[in-house]
Amino acid sequence: MTIGYQAQSFETELSDKSLDKKRERHKELSITVRRTMYVMLAYSASCGVIIAQPDVPFVLTSSGVQIPIINVAVNLKAFLVVGPLGLVVLTAYLHLFLAKLEKLEQIFELDKYDKQPFLFNFQDRFSRLLAFLIFYATPPLVMVAFSWKSAVIRGRFQMYFATVVVTVGIILIYLKSRSKLRLRRRWFIAVIFFIIGIVSLIAMAFLYLETGFKLRRNLNLERAQLTEAILTNVDLSMANMRDADLRGADLRRAFMWDADLSRANLSRANLVGAYLNGVKLNNTIIDDTTQLDQKWQLVWELVNKREKNRNLQKVDLSGACLRDADLRGADLSDAKLSEANLSRAYMYQANLSRAMLLGANLNGANLDEANLNGATLNTAVLLGASLSRADLRGADLRGTIYLSVNRLCEANTLYESKLDSDLEKQVKEQCPDLLKEQKE
Repeated sequence: MTIGYQAQSFETELSDKSLDKKRERHKELSITVRRTMYVMLAYSASCGVIIAQPDVPFVLTSSGVQIPIINVAVNLKAFLVVGPLGLVVLTAYLHLFLAKLEKLEQIFELDKYDKQPFLFNFQDRFSRLLAFLIFYATPPLVMVAFSWKSAVIRGRFQMYFATVVVTVGIILIYLKSRSKLRLRRRWFIAVIFFIIGIVSLIAMAFLYLETGFKLRRNLNLERAQLTEAILTNVDLSMANMRDADLRGADLRRAFMWDADLSRANLSRANLVGAYLNGVKLNNTIIDDTTQLDQKWQLVWELVNKREKNRNLQKVDLSGACLRDADLRGADLSDAKLSEANLSRAYMYQANLSRAMLLGANLNGANLDEANLNGATLNTAVLLGASLSRADLRGADLRGTIYLSVNRLCEANTLYESKLDSDLEKQVKEQCPDLLKEQKE
């Protein structure tokens, strides 16, 4: 009996030692996973902070960023290569140890009391959801942020491809980790990912049709500090430069089509030869020290209501952004306003005779009692524009967009005006007298 008892005690002791080794191994792996998880989260957060910053490093080659963890300074374009690579390495390292931890739990059949009290070892629903967000959702989301940041450079499609590869890899890792689930649940997860894929393809197709697959965002330079910056020949088209400090900046020959310079400070800045078609100059700070072409100086004065001289005959404002400009009673006869943005401009009783308004944006513009005798408005956009008692004699209105017969019937005369056949037919039915010569 004594010998049997001793043998049983020895087996129990061996079993306890084996369990202790299992627990110790599980503890080591859990600690490694936890530490790697913290490093990945810190790295992702640091990358997110850098990505959220204005795009100044894209336009200033002397400006750089610090790569998280290793604290090495590189330019932003290099960071968009090294940053995602570091994330992929950390994610692969994390999932390698996580897979070993899950395998250890399956082999040794450890219960919840043998596991370390870490988030990923808990089995309640909230803990599993949080662990899923950290381990499987964070890397693709950070890659999407990298794609968004790189959407202003030529190499953006390589980043888009890398984001898709990382996302697919994470999905495969997740499905593999869930392989122990029942077949029905695995099929359910596969169907969910399939639906997400179909929706993504539809979204990509829509973007292809809308943008020609350019998938490009505009530079974000809002509130950027660009004092004395050398920006000659830099592409700043459609950039958001609201409230930017551009004092003393050299912007000669810079490409700034449709850029937003609202409330930007351009004191001492040099914009001679800059391409400013469509640029927004609302409340922009421009003074005597700013070097600006005469045309854009005039645009700024008109937009900010500082232009007192209303004699603007033959002025060339093609492509200018004159949104909300006060042009009441202005003499714009023979003016060139093709492709100009005159949305919500106040042009009551303005003289636009023979003015070139080809493709101009006149959405919401007030043209009441305006003289548009012989004006060219082909392909102009007139959504919500007011034409009450306007003189449209001899005006070319062919191909205009959002021009309704109701608006035309409010005009003073349409004598000898050129209209699309359908619109002319409607005018003849509703207000034919406007097509006749008006007697003095």
